[in-house]
Amino acid sequence: MNMKNIYSLVIVLIFLFSAQVWGQNRIYSPNLRAPENGQIDQYPDVVLDWDAVTGQTTDITYEAQLAAKSDFSDAITFPRTELTAEFLEDLEFDKVYYWRVKAYDADEPSDWSEEWSFKVVSTVSVTSPKIGKLEYANPLVKWDTISGLSKYELQLDTVFNWKVENAETTNDILGTFSLDDSHSWVVGEGGLIKFYDGTSWTDQDGGTTENLNAVFFIDPDDGYAVGDNGTVLFFDGTAWTSIVAGTTNDLSSVYYVDADNGWAVGASGIILNYSSGTWTQSTPDNNDLFGVYALSNTNVWACGAGKIVLHYDGTEWTSEVVGSKDHYAVWFTDANNGWVVGKSGKIDYFNGNEWIPQNSGISKDLYAVSFNSSGGYAVGKSGSVVQFLGQWQQATSLSEENLNAVWLNGDAGTMAGNSGTLIIKTGEGFNSTFAHILNVPFDSASYQLEDLPFGSNIYYRMRALHSQDTSVWSATRSFPTYSTVELKSPDDGLTDSDLGQLFEWKVYKGASQYFFEIADNENFENAFTFASDSTSINFATFYFDTKWWWHVKAAHQFDVSDWSDTWTFTTKNTVSLDSPEDNAKDVAFCPLYEWQEIIGVSSYQIWIDTTADFLTANKATAKTPFFQCNTPLKRETQYYWKVRAISTLDSSAFSPTWSFTTEGYTGIEDHFGDNSIEIYPNPNKGNFTLRIYSPAGETYQISVLDLTGKQIYQENRETKPGDNEINLNFPDVKAGMYMLHIKNRNDEVSKKLFIN
Repeated sequence: MNMKNIYSLVIVLIFLFSAQVWGQNRIYSPNLRAPENGQIDQYPDVVLDWDAVTGQTTDITYEAQLAAKSDFSDAITFPRTELTAEFLEDLEFDKVYYWRVKAYDADEPSDWSEEWSFKVVSTVSVTSPKIGKLEYANPLVKWDTISGLSKYELQLDTVFNWKVENAETTNDILGTFSLDDSHSWVVGEGGLIKFYDGTSWTDQDGGTTENLNAVFFIDPDDGYAVGDNGTVLFFDGTAWTSIVAGTTNDLSSVYYVDADNGWAVGASGIILNYSSGTWTQSTPDNNDLFGVYALSNTNVWACGAGKIVLHYDGTEWTSEVVGSKDHYAVWFTDANNGWVVGKSGKIDYFNGNEWIPQNSGISKDLYAVSFNSSGGYAVGKSGSVVQFLGQWQQATSLSEENLNAVWLNGDAGTMAGNSGTLIIKTGEGFNSTFAHILNVPFDSASYQLEDLPFGSNIYYRMRALHSQDTSVWSATRSFPTYSTVELKSPDDGLTDSDLGQLFEWKVYKGASQYFFEIADNENFENAFTFASDSTSINFATFYFDTKWWWHVKAAHQFDVSDWSDTWTFTTKNTVSLDSPEDNAKDVAFCPLYEWQEIIGVSSYQIWIDTTADFLTANKATAKTPFFQCNTPLKRETQYYWKVRAISTLDSSAFSPTWSFTTEGYTGIEDHFGDNSIEIYPNPNKGNFTLRIYSPAGETYQISVLDLTGKQIYQENRETKPGDNEINLNFPDVKAGMYMLHIKNRNDEVSKKLFIN
């Protein structure tokens, strides 16, 4: 080739390359950022976000499309914008949306971006109160917030759309099936079969004592039950008969497409297929199988141990490992929506192409799952219940027994479990006279309930609203309210009690008032009743040596609780003496008598005598649990004393009689000192006697000072040898403590003086 031809060829190639380049779009399509592709639980005010792109000019704009169909045939196209985001609002709840974006360089468009999808949250996820947790009458409801709303609604009721039935058996129920609200069956331990006609449950005889694990009905005259050791039973509308299906393996689950086509699965991977009167078996996988579901004769699913999920396409079974735990049950609503549930609360979802883990919100084993047109339930260990309403949420359970089976069909439904536990669906609920809806501000994350009934099960649920849509209700949750008040003190059964007591009980949150009742009989006849705004009340009984009964109840503006437990106490019968101690020696000749206080009494009576028969007793009354003598006793003399308490309507028995012997002169120092001075009574009203023992007659200076050191009295007194009594009177002195100083030429003694 000559040089001229080479140049010609280069020019042609350059021209072709340039034409190809300039024929392409001058701007790239944007990369999408958020929400991520396939993301769920988005709020109805989603922000579509994408990366900016560059072009040949600075005039870059973007055009976004949103669609409910994956082919964008119903797409909404938003006006072109310079922003790299589109702010959406009022999207429908529980709906999948598809979106894409293209860029414009001036008026030159890019190709569309990738097509991404997201799903809007289906309903509110409530987090508190915890299901089954005892609450007071004003619990705080909490939930995960959702933006883009106009408000929430919180619905309350005291009845539920499920109720516990008396199955009249203690056998474990292992399987259940409902055709409608008047045709339901349960099967279980020891060959148990029961039928519900819409009114009551009756036993049916299956002719076996083998455990029956599952039951399925095509119509009222065509049903099957399967169980241990290859048991298969058939019901023709009148009676159950045994069928030989060709295996002795335990059978766990059964499902029929129609009267001529059905499947049963069980231990060691056994699969039985019933077709027009013939049973055939296969074992495509030798793991134990626990569940089977047939969408059609050519679309059958089974699940079991080893995380195995099996699928039958009409020709062969294929198996795959799904998730991380054993699967105990399987359910499909259509070819593109299926679930397996199993160990540790694991749930996996089939979207038509692949299995995806879903969060059940619990960690307890799930043994069964069932769906109807409005959602689904899965049940399991220790009464666990989760409900599917676009997402799984923990729901109210009415039992703590293991729930082994659940079946929904329209408005009918049954849950069943160990020890004869049987729960039936009774409608949609929230329709009692108590039922009501509370409007909750859109920006709230909690709501303080008030004035709930005492001792009731409160059922509640929530939903979200905006101007264009209302979500479905969340799963129904429940909690019981405390039925009454819990008492604190005095201790139940207290004996030797004071007449006056501070009665206390624990706070009942949400109560505005309490009622306290006390009586001297267990039937509370002629009881004393008082209202209190606090959690305590002071009350003094009237009788000694008497048993009393008391209890409390709470109230608010709409309800009054039951009475609390009834506690008792028994009042004292007598007074306990303290000092002078019994048989004490060398007691001061004007002693202070003391005894233990009895709260609630009005006074005490003290008797003092030189003989134990008290025939010539000196009797005095004291308002306090002590008495200061006001007449000096004889020296070196034995005295007897006793005390009793006085109430408004009663007096106690006398205390035991104690005795003491007064001191003699030998107990007094041979010089003037502290033991040489006595004041009686002390305290006093300003009129008292000062006794001075003077070893030798001499002059004493007596002075009284207040606590500031100010002298309020002073005089000198001449004394004779021995005891000297000096009466002093200060009627105008204020009550309080004073210091009394007595001194002679060599010594000084100080004593406290109390004036009241």
